[in-house]
Amino acid sequence: MSTYSSNRGFWRGLTLGVAFFGLTLFLNLLTLRPGVRGESIAVSKAEPAAGKPLPKLYFGSKACASAGCHEKGQVTDPPLLCRGDELDRFKAHDRHADAYNAMTGKLGRDILKRLNLGEPQTATDCLACHSVNIEKGATKHESFQLEEGVGCVVCHGAHERWVGSHSLVISRSAFRILPRETKESDYGMTDLWDPAKRTALCASCHVGNQEQGKFVTHDMYAAGHPPLQGFEVASWSNQMPRHWQLLREKPKVVQKIQGHNSSVWEESQLMLVGSAITLRESMRLLASHAKTASINGEMLDWALFDCYACHHPLGPRSWRQNQTHPGKPGRVPLKTWPMVLPGMGEKLLGSKEEVDQLTRELENATYSRPFGDPKKIQLASEKIAHWADAIAKSFASQPLDQKTGPKLGSELLKIWQAPPRDFDSARQTGWALLTYHSDEAALGRNINKEWLKFLEGYESGLDLKLKTGRGVRPARGEVANPKQDDSPPDQFHPDGFMGKLKFYLQEGK
Repeated sequence: MSTYSSNRGFWRGLTLGVAFFGLTLFLNLLTLRPGVRGESIAVSKAEPAAGKPLPKLYFGSKACASAGCHEKGQVTDPPLLCRGDELDRFKAHDRHADAYNAMTGKLGRDILKRLNLGEPQTATDCLACHSVNIEKGATKHESFQLEEGVGCVVCHGAHERWVGSHSLVISRSAFRILPRETKESDYGMTDLWDPAKRTALCASCHVGNQEQGKFVTHDMYAAGHPPLQGFEVASWSNQMPRHWQLLREKPKVVQKIQGHNSSVWEESQLMLVGSAITLRESMRLLASHAKTASINGEMLDWALFDCYACHHPLGPRSWRQNQTHPGKPGRVPLKTWPMVLPGMGEKLLGSKEEVDQLTRELENATYSRPFGDPKKIQLASEKIAHWADAIAKSFASQPLDQKTGPKLGSELLKIWQAPPRDFDSARQTGWALLTYHSDEAALGRNINKEWLKFLEGYESGLDLKLKTGRGVRPARGEVANPKQDDSPPDQFHPDGFMGKLKFYLQEGK
């Protein structure tokens, strides 16, 4: 073979090698998302594998801000499912971003010290809700920071497949049009447009979830943790405030992709399904604790009971002295607020006899002896949890529309016929009315401005407007009128509230 032929073969091989290396490098670069200040955030290019567990990845908000995707609204290629400024809104206004900071302030550190829980970054009982506990075997990306509190990864899903697939230029267009169920099952992106799943996620902290290690104990309250308030997902989402848009607020092209029905009462649907899921989660929490207490021969944790049955003024003239309970005097009741809205909503579907019977079983188990019979409470609460799950599915399968939506309003406006007898139950009704009004306004219906003004004002005594914004302390215990020392639960008088509400409802007709 000639020297020329030999050299020609050498250079041809070298050229092919360089070309192959360049192509490989290019394909690898496609799996990198440019990060903040020139950094790069690697994402997986693996395809979903049916039946195999999704790899866990805990990332920080920097991963969502890369290349301006969810910060400053820099990405413009259509069709965008969101505005692109979600992180800006979250950082500026959302108290979830302060959740970890609550642990590092004076009150937080005092609580940790009193409970002997160590430093904030290792207090797993608190991190479960004030940030996140990273699961064993999961990957922690360099962008992850506990200090971000309840950040993007907590709610949207700690799985790397959806992070890359929904953001890479070469894959995001195809990913956007996938069904929500596929995005969740195959890629790990939590379907927060599902009212049941969204509420269950929120309720895991705002109500509690024993399996996930999320529960504010009575010891935590005694150490200084603010009491958990009654929770209603639609109102609370709006008052965060939301960093996302409702489907009815999105562009038409996005509504088409996400299957939006313009006649649906979107917020009221969330409220109705969410109320059933909140009840389900509260009963599952109760059943879990009751099971443990029964096995160990212990009492239920006092945090599961109505706090204000004990923590209230003992003045000589109190509406509490005239209040009737189904149980024996002196027996502490469980929290009743989770039952208010599901019980009302069931009237839209038919009879209320089933839930009344289930409620009586739980009451009998609770009042059978001081602080209840754990085994009986477990069985009764499991039945209610099953019922609540079934009714949530019924609510979800029958969307509120122009025909059924007003029926919900009619049930809400009958509340004075069976008035709520405690502060948190009355708040549930008030928040539901405000949510219903929001849908009425969006759908161009007539609004009862008189009762709306009453509910939003200080006169109602319900404190329905939550304290929002970064750096704001919890609302419970803070009042709109600083001259009064009593907290809203102590100011609340059920008969007075219902009388005023009935007056405003009638005046607004």
